[in-house]
Amino acid sequence: MNGGKGLDNIVLRTEWFDKTEKFCEIRLDCKTKYLTIYQICYIFEEEMSKVYIAMDEYIKNPHQTKKIIFGDEREGGSGYFSFLLTPINLKEELKIEVDMEINDNENGLHRCKFYVNTQLENFKYFRNNLPRIFSKNSDKEIKLHPYF
Repeated sequence: MNGGKGLDNIVLRTEWFDKTEKFCEIRLDCKTKYLTIYQICYIFEEEMSKVYIAMDEYIKNPHQTKKIIFGDEREGGSGYFSFLLTPINLKEELKIEVDMEINDNENGLHRCKFYVNTQLENFKYFRNNLPRIFSKNSDKEIKLHPYF
């Protein structure tokens, strides 16, 4: 595993934010040695608390597998993507299995799954900066590996 050094990265960016309804359109861009892919998803601010809790649980016990869902996974929903976090190894490296929708039909039937390599330290950084996607005044782009 390269521990995130090299090509792998995850970038979340707010495309727009609805202050009244408190939800945003976010764009997830992922890049690995093998592919570059993106997906647009809609997320309500209140739903993000589940994401924060799941990430915090993983950080407290990174020797477990943890699935984190962003967006609406219901059939006919507005779309979602997920991260399946693998247990860390002795070097504190982990793989994030990203599951994204391929928007080539109305039903969201086609999906793409792949691994993004990283380290626990980078994942903590990503988690700590995630609330910025709903911030009014700061940069609304969060990178798993900020040096890319």
